[in-house]
Amino acid sequence: MSRMRAAQQEDASKTNAYVFIPQALRDAFRSRINSWLDSMAPSATTHKLTRKNVYIFPSLRGFGYLIVTMVLWLIGTNYQNNLVLAASFFMAALFVVAILHTYLNLKDLEVTVKGAAPVFAGDSAHFLVKLKNTTTRQFENIELYWQYNPQGEAAINIPAQESAVAEVAFPAPKRGWLTPGRLCIQTTYPLGMLRCWTWLNFDCKALVYPQPIEIPPPNSSEIEGDKEAEHPIRGGEDFSGLDRYRPGDALRNIAWKASARGKGLFVKEYSQNESCEIWLDYFSALAMDMEAKLSGLCYWAIEYDKLNENYGLHLPSVKIEPASGDAHTQRVLTALAEFDAHYNTAARG
Repeated sequence: MSRMRAAQQEDASKTNAYVFIPQALRDAFRSRINSWLDSMAPSATTHKLTRKNVYIFPSLRGFGYLIVTMVLWLIGTNYQNNLVLAASFFMAALFVVAILHTYLNLKDLEVTVKGAAPVFAGDSAHFLVKLKNTTTRQFENIELYWQYNPQGEAAINIPAQESAVAEVAFPAPKRGWLTPGRLCIQTTYPLGMLRCWTWLNFDCKALVYPQPIEIPPPNSSEIEGDKEAEHPIRGGEDFSGLDRYRPGDALRNIAWKASARGKGLFVKEYSQNESCEIWLDYFSALAMDMEAKLSGLCYWAIEYDKLNENYGLHLPSVKIEPASGDAHTQRVLTALAEFDAHYNTAARG
């Protein structure tokens, strides 16, 4: 039995070695190609397509077309049939003309990536790509996709001397900063016999927030000292405004002067400030792991923003004072997205 197990382990190691070698060769070849692409089109915010960074090659349809052309030429030569020879020469000339038109459908196009709005983990980031046509030609059927997401392809037409914006999607499976990689721009217009393309590297990234997951509220309250919290609640002693009269409201709160104008009954509203603050506390989050805690904090940040509540965030490395509003929520979500797993989470502060 021990010999059989040893033989099985030896066969498995050989199989793994045979599998590893082709994968290593593929990785090395891909690395060399990527380095060469970077040397031809270094990372930038705007690229202009020229003969130095545009490539062209026959498509599968083009190879089939060339095979038919060659067969016709052989038949015409063998049987000395001028009509068949003329057809083969015409097809060859049409192929050459298609090369020029396909290449000109990308040449002199200016490409700029505008970035992408923040998204939540599990969604797709939609990068805005601006395409500027500085020529008198109209660019037809321009296709765009990111290197590692060919399924997010977008197609667009660009009129002469005008600009157009395309949204090119890239999946965002986890939180943090998302770098989409190289952008492929290609076209097969007008006949589909040739594929003209380019790979461009852009200085762009998108922020990915944690995926909101509902957990019990991870709150901790901190009582204020001499400073009052800016968090009003109803029923205090400070006048806060007027509201429409509703059955059951106290008659002593009716604003008779305002109601005397003939626009209906109004009552005076009073409020007071709370004496404690709402904190989203990382250490109070009831979740199994770090990512689940961050997702729970993200969920409650969104909920408190909907309720227009004042709340703060307490992470092991970040403390954001309580506030409300879109800017505050964006700051909180950004801190959750950029939270580093290497921070010490064993103790507060």
